[in-house]
Order: sequence, then structure tokens, then C-alpha cells
Amino acid sequence: MTKEELTTIMHRRNALDEVVENHQVQTYLPQVVEMLAPIRADLTVLLTEVDHLYERQGFTYCAYCDAEFPIDAPDLNVAIGAHIKTCEKHPIRMYAADNKRLREALVAANEVLCGAVVGYPSSDAGKQISDALEGK
Repeated sequence: MTKEELTTIMHRRNALDEVVENHQVQTYLPQVVEMLAPIRADLTVLLTEVDHLYERQGFTYCAYCDAEFPIDAPDLNVAIGAHIKTCEKHPIRMYAADNKRLREALVAANEVLCGAVVGYPSSDAGKQISDALEGK
């Protein structure tokens, strides 16, 4: 529910309260009934929102795409970890793309370096950098 929708509900309630507080209910009964119709509709929407919140109590969710995970699942951490790896809206996608781009640039620099180093057998320099890239 948006802030504007909540503001509308509050205005409707305030208008109804004003009529009731001024003891004008009998005089304005048809208007009061008319004013109650949208308030009842608003309450239905609010109750639906509350029900949805209660339903989500047993879940945790992805803040980026709203995927839900049962809190009591035995492998919750595994499921969330797997989701993070595949969630298109997760900021880790940006870091993964940067990492890939930087690795490609490093491999290209390695090839240039191996060709430019004088006195080093290019296979040794290339192997050292390749091992570093692979985490060895």
C-alpha cells in the first residue's frame, strides 16, 4: 500500500470522525452511509495487507527480488546462497561482471608481459601469473 493510499484512508476517516463528533449523524445519515462505503473497501485492502504480512512471518525473503524462503527449512543457508548466485537483481551481479572484466584484462596483460620480459623465459612468468589467477 502506498503512502498516498494511506493518506486517502486517513482523510476519509477524519471526515467521518468530524461528522460523528459534531453529532450530525442523524442529519447526515445518508452521507455517513456513503462515506462508509469507501472506508469499508479501504479496510478490506488493509486487512488483506495484514494477512499477507502474517503469512510472511514464517519466511525470510530476498530484499532485491522478494523471493521467499521458509525460515524453518533445514537447508535455508544453502538455499539463500544458491539464490544469491542466481538473483538477477542482487548487487553481486555487478561485482561478478567487474571481476570477470578485470580477470580478462589481467590475462591480456599477462600475455603482453610474457612477450615483453627480457631475460625471463616467457613460460615461467606466464606460469606465475596464471597460478596467481587460479589462486595457487
